[in-house]
Amino acid sequence: MMKRILLVVMLSVAFFSGSQIASTNTTYANVHVDDVTVSERSIRKENGYYSVKVLFDGARHPTIFAFRQKGGVWQYGDAVEADMGKDTWRPVSGNKRANDILYIVLQYI
Repeated sequence: MMKRILLVVMLSVAFFSGSQIASTNTTYANVHVDDVTVSERSIRKENGYYSVKVLFDGARHPTIFAFRQKGGVWQYGDAVEADMGKDTWRPVSGNKRANDILYIVLQYI
């Protein structure tokens, strides 16, 4: 009987501590600006640029924006084209939406 009680106590402690560990640090911000939602969880730095998933209102799938700083100027482009070596970067200052998304990205990096 004592072994069963001890087993129940040990399993309860293991379950409780395991659930506490699994529930820590799982909250991420989704920031909505104008007609897009930016997911903090999706911000990544790879190949010299930052990429972020952006979901437009009414869209089913996210779009990936890429940002880099070159010569002190922030630029945005398509992450896929950047990985393919295409130089299609444009200045962020010329696009309000890209400027808003970059502002959010810079808060989380």
